[in-house]
Amino acid sequence: MEMIVQWTNDNQGFLFAVLTLGYVFATFALVHSANKSNRLSLQLEQQRTRPHLMVSITRVTHESPCVSTLLKNVGSTAAHNVKVTWTPPLKKLTKPHNPAILDNNTFSYLPPGHEITDMLGTYPQFREAYPELRFQVALQYYDEQGVKYRHTIDLDYSYWLGINFGLTPSVTRELREISRAIKDSTHHIG
Repeated sequence: MEMIVQWTNDNQGFLFAVLTLGYVFATFALVHSANKSNRLSLQLEQQRTRPHLMVSITRVTHESPCVSTLLKNVGSTAAHNVKVTWTPPLKKLTKPHNPAILDNNTFSYLPPGHEITDMLGTYPQFREAYPELRFQVALQYYDEQGVKYRHTIDLDYSYWLGINFGLTPSVTRELREISRAIKDSTHHIG
């Protein structure tokens, strides 16, 4: 044991140099780790606060047989220069058959939480125009810093094939009876 103590006393400068070098390497490792953590935190924050667009095809109301497209910014910042391209191309199903607003069009600004809808037509018209009920939508947009986002969404509405979107005969009959009752009551009042 005395020999170790003697050796450390004799080589005191060397030992301090080795310990200092160890501290320097540990400090570099800590700085590198902190920088990596900061980069990851920044990336997570950018992902959390970026615009995020969703697109879908919907019925306007539960009772309505009309079909519309929907583009909505569900992110927490605005989307700029939004371009939406549908395959197959969407068109208005009422006359004249103009292109749909949400197809092959660029929107300069879509704030967070806002949406754009476009009425296409009735479900029978939609079903006739697009028998597959499958679409591919390409979205491209930019955030406030000019970062470009691109993604493609595959929409499959083939499950709509078994759903009756029109009014059932019993509902139609009931609506006619209500209409007659209202007309009769207005004749008796007036």
